[in-house]
Amino acid sequence: MFPFKPNVMSALRARRWIAAGTAWQYSKFCLVGASGVVVDMLVLHILVSPAWLHWNLTVSKLLSAETAMLSNFLLNDVWTFHEPSLSGNGRSSRFARLWKYHLVCAGGILISVALVRFQVERLGWGVTVANLQAIGVVSFWNYFLNRRFGWASSG
Repeated sequence: MFPFKPNVMSALRARRWIAAGTAWQYSKFCLVGASGVVVDMLVLHILVSPAWLHWNLTVSKLLSAETAMLSNFLLNDVWTFHEPSLSGNGRSSRFARLWKYHLVCAGGILISVALVRFQVERLGWGVTVANLQAIGVVSFWNYFLNRRFGWASSG
């Protein structure tokens, strides 16, 4: 009936993933990410639009991504990974998480800048479509590496 045989170990891992709250946490991470997409797109539009600032595409994309990343970090820190035992106390622990978050996301930003430039300059895509596609590519990278390194005690 099915073209594949379900793997019992995969089913057990999926149940543990859901039972551990990872599915809910990932959903919250995605909602925060969606707000970041809005921030990124709005800032990018303002920076590159001829009606607004008409800045260089690369500089504008770097600034829009950084703005969205800072917004996402704060929302993830207070909502997605908010448990007191995970957040630690004081500015130093938040700064350490921010530093790790930036390191993980830096790779994603570089990938997204390269993708946006390639799609706009070589493929002739519009900036909005190219940017949305680039954001989609790096979203998985950001969640799994940030969960592992930025908020490691949450998993």
